[in-house]
Amino acid sequence: MGQPLGWPGAESNGGPAEGGTPPGQRHRRPPHTKHKGQGSGGVHRSPRALFCLRLNNPIRRAAISIVEWKPFDILILATIFANCVALGVYIPFPEDDSNAANHNLEQVEYVFLIIFTVETFLKIIAYGLVLHPSAYIRNGWNLLDFVIVIVGLFSVILEQVSHKPGEAHHMSGKPGGFDVKALRAFRVLRPLRLVSGVPSLHIVLNSIMKAMVPLLHIALLVLFVIIIYAIIGLELFIGRMHKTCFFIGSDLESEDDPSPCAFSGHGRACLQNNTECRGRWEGPNGGITNFDNFFFAMLTVFQCITMEGWTDVLYWMQDAMGHELPWIYFVSLVIFGSFFVLNLVLGVLSGEFSKEREKAKARGDFQKLREKQQLEEDLRGYMDWITQAEDLEGDEDEHEKHPSLPGSETTSVNTETAGEEEAQPNACDRCLRRLRRMNRVLRRRCRGAVKSVSFYWTVLLLVFLNTLTIASEHHGQPPWLTETQAYANKALLSLFAAEMVLKLYALGPSCYFASFFNRFDCFVVCGGVLETALVERGAMEPLGISVLRCVRLLRVFKVTRWGAGDTRGGLGTTRGCWGHRGGGGRDTRRLGGARLESLEEPPKNKVAPIPEGSAFFLLGSTNPLRVRCHALIHHHIFTNLILVFIILSSVSLAAEDPVRAHSPRNHILGYFDYAFTSIFTVEILLKMTAFGAFLHKGSFCRNWFNLLDLLVVGVSLVSFGIHSSAISVVKILRVLRVLRPLRAINRAKGLKHVVQCVFVAIRTIGNIMIVTTLLQFMFACIGVQLFKGKFYSCTDEAKHTPGECKGTFLVYKDGDVSHPSVRERLWHNSDFNFDNVLAGMMALFTVSTFEGWPAAPPQHYEQSKPFNYVMDLLNMVFTGLFTVEMLLKIIAFKPRHYFCDAWNTFDALIVVGSVVDIAVTEVNVSHPHLFFTGSEDSSRISITFFRLFRVMRLVKLLSKGEGIRTLLWTFVKSFQALPYVALLIAMIFFIYAVIGMQTFGKVALQDGTQINRNNNFQTFPQAVLLLFRCATGEAWQEIMLASLPGKRCDPESDAGPGEEFTCGSNFAIPHGAAPRRCPTALPHGAAPRRGAAPPCNTTQLWCDTPQPYSKNRTLRHETP
Repeated sequence: MGQPLGWPGAESNGGPAEGGTPPGQRHRRPPHTKHKGQGSGGVHRSPRALFCLRLNNPIRRAAISIVEWKPFDILILATIFANCVALGVYIPFPEDDSNAANHNLEQVEYVFLIIFTVETFLKIIAYGLVLHPSAYIRNGWNLLDFVIVIVGLFSVILEQVSHKPGEAHHMSGKPGGFDVKALRAFRVLRPLRLVSGVPSLHIVLNSIMKAMVPLLHIALLVLFVIIIYAIIGLELFIGRMHKTCFFIGSDLESEDDPSPCAFSGHGRACLQNNTECRGRWEGPNGGITNFDNFFFAMLTVFQCITMEGWTDVLYWMQDAMGHELPWIYFVSLVIFGSFFVLNLVLGVLSGEFSKEREKAKARGDFQKLREKQQLEEDLRGYMDWITQAEDLEGDEDEHEKHPSLPGSETTSVNTETAGEEEAQPNACDRCLRRLRRMNRVLRRRCRGAVKSVSFYWTVLLLVFLNTLTIASEHHGQPPWLTETQAYANKALLSLFAAEMVLKLYALGPSCYFASFFNRFDCFVVCGGVLETALVERGAMEPLGISVLRCVRLLRVFKVTRWGAGDTRGGLGTTRGCWGHRGGGGRDTRRLGGARLESLEEPPKNKVAPIPEGSAFFLLGSTNPLRVRCHALIHHHIFTNLILVFIILSSVSLAAEDPVRAHSPRNHILGYFDYAFTSIFTVEILLKMTAFGAFLHKGSFCRNWFNLLDLLVVGVSLVSFGIHSSAISVVKILRVLRVLRPLRAINRAKGLKHVVQCVFVAIRTIGNIMIVTTLLQFMFACIGVQLFKGKFYSCTDEAKHTPGECKGTFLVYKDGDVSHPSVRERLWHNSDFNFDNVLAGMMALFTVSTFEGWPAAPPQHYEQSKPFNYVMDLLNMVFTGLFTVEMLLKIIAFKPRHYFCDAWNTFDALIVVGSVVDIAVTEVNVSHPHLFFTGSEDSSRISITFFRLFRVMRLVKLLSKGEGIRTLLWTFVKSFQALPYVALLIAMIFFIYAVIGMQTFGKVALQDGTQINRNNNFQTFPQAVLLLFRCATGEAWQEIMLASLPGKRCDPESDAGPGEEFTCGSNFAIPHGAAPRRCPTALPHGAAPRRGAAPPCNTTQLWCDTPQPYSKNRTLRHETP
């Protein structure tokens, strides 16, 4: 037995040591039993490696020291990054051709291969190869590294063997029919080695692997949604995409960009002269986008679920069959297939990431606990060993120590006497001592100054001035502004450098660099100094590094300092309001089954008493008139009647004609507006009489919702007194009438609770919005420095400067030289640019929404009669089988017990619908005139609508799998919390739609632009559909640009001569950006959750945040 670990003289080979064996030695681990190298995971090492190398072997100990040395890991990671860069810049050429750069990269590839080979052999020597559990290849990531290295060595050996003298090295390739170059494809796997070198990537990859099982259930659910909607689309839209406008008497299409049309009925008609709607067109997108057979229908449905280009499919279908039916199909597909079902994937991944992080944290805590226990065991061993050594000492040693005490005292006295007898310090020492004292006093005062409030706000003021200086830069600015900005930047940089030096002197380097903000400030100052020096020498253009300093403005809001401790603080607060007070799944399981009694039985509201103060200084709290007014406004009939009038006034707003302002319909609606305003005015007077105006507590104006009512009514009254519609104030007042639906919030308690939760959530995420806006501002400032004036281009792509972009040029239609057209060269700017900070922020916001990046068997169409006959026969057979199943179950379970199960009721509905489908189909074949009175295009709903009951049979499969059924039940139960959230979303869409009608309704409809026959603000349904498109992010920025000022006005509008291009408004920017952020957050927040959820502790309303799906936890819910 050897000495304790770490004791001087201890031998690693376990040899004996002088002084005995201390107690507790048996608890210690042998030396070199554990390692923390790449991919090791902290497992025990085997006593032998490669059958011959023991732990005390010098070669193995050296290998272990190298592979567990931290710089070695950093070297390997840097080599992997360098290898990735080399692979990225390699340019392959056809016919095994190459160039000098590729040749050099191939030579560097040998260096990478040597490094990785040495690493592999060192780890094999250190950990062993394969036989014991902790061997090198037993780890999956190490096995991947080993395979990559072996394949690389094998490819090099084969290449050298197949290389002939005198032949170019890069021409070698296929020895004996085997392509050596193909082996080099394995080099692309080397970036995967980063996973084995970065432990945090282990968590990510393990989370994805663990999520595969629940993701399979969600994938099956998504597949069922796609199949069901594909079959529904097949029944409703089959063959609708193959008619377009042709010139009469020819096969030439009349439009450059053809769209479907309809022979007659409600679709698009061919209005050009000499054109007709004819079939036999391949269809949009080269015939790929259609519902002609099951597979193309699935592809089209999948495209719509991804929300990329789904509006194009919707508009084509509206052109083919009218606006009545297609929007229901596509909007419901996006809501259920994208907003709800696909969000389950995020829930699963979030849950798995959380579990993997918890496991990694638990492993780390366990490792620290083991190390702590080992240290405690070693300490006990030391103490026991020392105690034994003290017991062995004799009394003689103790006797020798006691006389030394007075000797030490005497020595101390002599030292003091000697100090007194020393000569006085010379002048140099006194000067140095005085300087040190002055330095301490000066540093103390500087420390107090830099920590003072005045210094803090002075620095923030300088940061604010620096931000304004950078933000004022724009394209085409005058020279004096450029000089002023240059001087200001240098002055501010000097001040910030002085601040940094002062802090370094006052706090000291160690204390200064301990703060993240100070390190960041140092980086910005040093970067600014370096940038200024290089710009002055003409070595580079300004980068705007100093804009990063505006991050310090966040200190005003205390965001980064207070929120750094918990990055989930915003989410936690939101959950706190929305009914998630830390209980999580515990409260969820306790409630179970998603029982939402609070939504079904809202709490009874107590009637607010009459305030003590007088109303209008005349009516006391006991005045009969005031008492009767109080009783009247709290009567349920009065409340419901006002709610009805609010709904009717909202409908009247949506029914207005935005194009023809003086139409008879608008005149009639104007009279209704007078009536509604009068009723609402009387309501407010009654409430003011009952509660008083605003002077005392509990009065009418002391409630925010009452102030909203007063604002809406006041706006209507003021607009009645101004009759000129040309005045911009009147236009604004008319737009403000759209706030009328908000008056319903105070009368619908459930909706009021949802709004309260939304406001709390908005306050919570305010810090996040501030940080996001500041980041966009910083990058916009940097973009202005780098890209101002760089987004101009010429309509003739061959010209690149304003001087060249003059005159005209020829454009050939579809590349046909026989169809030339002359166009004028124009030097124009891009719609999104970085010419100023605001334009740059708008461009960055558009990019951040992921828009503007891209430029754009079964039943089938025209199937044969025998095929139709076989399909109908099989349908009858399956319907008969399902009918027999239903009857047997009814006989066995009795009707009362049979219909108690929701799945049985659903099966009965399918059977009845299928029987009706067969009956209607047979009657239609025998007597077609009973259902069709004209062409197919003239019918609103095809008779194949009844065949949709066949599609519902697929849902029966969901009841067979426990995981799928539980997931579906969770999905269904989540809708119980949706009504009030959906009502709030509808209200937001209503407000934005009416604002869009009032502001952009007069923009002319032009094909080829984003404001066209399918996409406009001229009617309320079209405006709502357009806003839904913006909410899904479908080219919302194009609609915003098409609504800006200077757009052509509709010919039927009241625009006078010279005002043809005065429609549109700058309000399009906030109007277009807001629906992209606000309404979409609510449907995502209302997405399916993990079974039940706790009610909100203040509102008794379920508005929980999405929880990750967990099969084990979900099975606890009450499923039918």
